[in-house]
Amino acid sequence: MKVSTKHCWDCGSDVLRLFRSTNEKVCHACGTVMPWYIEEGQKPLLGASRDGEPVTPQKPINRISQT
Repeated sequence: MKVSTKHCWDCGSDVLRLFRSTNEKVCHACGTVMPWYIEEGQKPLLGASRDGEPVTPQKPINRISQT
């Protein structure tokens, strides 16, 4: 059975900080470090877009009114 990382394994807190670059979650309340892995076939969360489409920059908005 898979162990969930939605709550801290020690104190039960649901406030966890996710460190994707090291595949770890750290409990905000007690500091417990837990390994975090994506599911088989799940797209990685690192990158410009999870749906595989490239992200194109939008044109900057000119917020200065021209009168």
